[in-house]
Formats: sequence, structure tokens, C-alpha cells
Amino acid sequence: MSPAGDKQEIPAEVYYLLTHIVDALANERGVSVVPTNTRLTTQQAADHLGISRPTLVKLLEQGDISFSKVGRHRRVLLTDLIGYEKDLEERRREGLREATQEAAHDGTYFDTPTDSNSR
Repeated sequence: MSPAGDKQEIPAEVYYLLTHIVDALANERGVSVVPTNTRLTTQQAADHLGISRPTLVKLLEQGDISFSKVGRHRRVLLTDLIGYEKDLEERRREGLREATQEAAHDGTYFDTPTDSNSR
């Protein structure tokens, strides 16, 4: 409801996003809202991913994340970072699924590391 008392329906995605933002602010965490087409420096991109700048540069040079050059400086689109994060998460989930299926097939799914050493 608006301050004037007007009701406005909003999409569920917007509601959940706003809830997340309000929760972060209530817990004294910073929030940034930026367009997804924002170009980031390599340091900003590394900070976003939680990795070092040299590690990010390796990912860029390997072609894992797209980038462009402005003069001698690399720039990374936020959308490309988000895509990389999604791909990485999917690869992690797939690896976990495969490991789980393999352990279930081998009958070792419920073994603990100390159990597997005694075999």
C-alpha cells in the first residue's frame, strides 16, 4: 500500500527481491542495485565473485568469462559474471549428482571417510 493508501499489485519476483533488500538493510548489510549491462573493472568483477584479481584474469584469458578491452584495460559485463556463476553452480550440482549416483551404485553412499579406509 502506498503512503496515500493506494494499492498496487507487483509481480512475485519483485516482491521477493524487495523482501531480500529490506532484510539486508534491516541487518545493516549494504545493497547495490545496478543495471545488468554494467561494465565492471577486473577488480570489481573479482570482488563480485569473491576471488583474487589474478584468478579472475586467468578465467578471462582462458575464455571462461567474456570481456572487452577499453584501451589496455579489461571490462566485464555484469550479465557475463552472472552467467558464469550460474554455469559454475550447475556444474557443481551436476558433479554432486554424479558423485551421489556413483556412491549409491557402489553401495558406499552412507559410508563415512573412516569407514571407507577400513575396507
